[in-house]
Amino acid sequence: MADPRRPTTDASPAPPLPPRYRAACRTWRIYLKDRHAHPYLESQWPECAAVERASRDQLLALQQSRWQSLLGHLIAHVPYYRHWAKDQQVDRPEEIRFEDLPIVSKRDYIEQPEAFRSEAFAPHTLRRNRTSGSSGQPFDLLTHARARDYSYACNVRALWRHGVRPGDPRVLIWGDAHRFAFGAVRLRTNLALKARDWFNRTRIISAYDLSEQRLAEALRVIERTDPVYLHGYVSAVHTIALHVLELDHRLRVPRLKLIVVDAEKLHATQRETIARAFGCRVVEHYGCMEVGNIAQEDPEGRRRINEDYLIVEHSPRGEIMVTHTLADAMPFVRYRLGDLVELEDTVAPPLPYRSIRSITGRVADLLPLPGGGAVHGLAVGMAIYRDRPEIRQYQIHQTALDTLEIRLVLHAPLAERDRERVVSSIRELVGEQVRIHLRIVDGIPTDPSGKVRLIQSDVSSAAPSE
Repeated sequence: MADPRRPTTDASPAPPLPPRYRAACRTWRIYLKDRHAHPYLESQWPECAAVERASRDQLLALQQSRWQSLLGHLIAHVPYYRHWAKDQQVDRPEEIRFEDLPIVSKRDYIEQPEAFRSEAFAPHTLRRNRTSGSSGQPFDLLTHARARDYSYACNVRALWRHGVRPGDPRVLIWGDAHRFAFGAVRLRTNLALKARDWFNRTRIISAYDLSEQRLAEALRVIERTDPVYLHGYVSAVHTIALHVLELDHRLRVPRLKLIVVDAEKLHATQRETIARAFGCRVVEHYGCMEVGNIAQEDPEGRRRINEDYLIVEHSPRGEIMVTHTLADAMPFVRYRLGDLVELEDTVAPPLPYRSIRSITGRVADLLPLPGGGAVHGLAVGMAIYRDRPEIRQYQIHQTALDTLEIRLVLHAPLAERDRERVVSSIRELVGEQVRIHLRIVDGIPTDPSGKVRLIQSDVSSAAPSE
């Protein structure tokens, strides 16, 4: 068994993706479940799998074909874009340049949801989802199975690169909002989830409750399951990893080959901690409820963008904008996610996809300063963590333009001189006008979505705009 203190990597390339989805599945039961849960998956799979071996030109031709199909649908069936085209005095879709289309944000969908819903779909053919609200602005969106299933296929494709197949045993550390339901609804939901997890060969650990008692139980679940991979919220997986290291516990998981984290920004210190605790590769999946899987790491650590169905661009200040070319029921076109990213300038072989160089964080993580300008919360986080092994976790909360509250969870007592150094390091970034309150706490609470916001600002709207 690998030493859990020493991360391992598997440099051997995964075999080519099979053209039939059944051949990609580990067991019949995952195949049967996916045929029911993802009705378009089997028909979409051959094209999705083939993109992995396509040239860059072939990938871009597929992307452009899907975009042109969506553009015609927008003008014909989506009120927001039909009215926009009329205002621009555009009669035919081929007259529209992509870069001339309006940039939209979550607020646009919240304020005028009907304008973004396609008139071509009957309501009973769509699924209603609600975003987690971790950014502070949840909203309802409608999706068609065709768009959801292609995103799922891209997830299977990305895991295959690391030698993981559909139906491999896994432990999922995720939110379980159904626990807040009552009566018959809760019973039906529990039964459905138990059936789903049996077909998926999945054991669930709740990210909503990771108390000391629950952490001990989580380790038992992981060892009993002996998963091929573990998948969960960054903060929840990190919390379990810290518990493993604090106990100096050697996990008995001989089959474990991969840790997949998403739903939150993965910090370098968190990646290192998780890798040390579990002794295997950590990969970051980047996406959101609105557009699905955006980018996933390949074996070389490049976050490959699923450009066969997504068009990704960014604003001059680095904010990512995404167009989902298959989401026609409620289109997301030049949609601002609120995340700050850097894109690679070139495409690294052998895969045809462009990559995201770095995910810096969210626009909301910019902390505006009293004297003008802003500092990114991650820079403050680096100042907190730097060469201070006593600090287990931090949270930065800007309660006013001139006030920062820093919450620290400690491994060991922090000497007074080290507390002063933490404050001094932060002050170098934010200036003398900002009051800094340092608080030692037992833990950082999760938000209602089960995630941990390490950086939050009550005045982030004051950050400089473009």
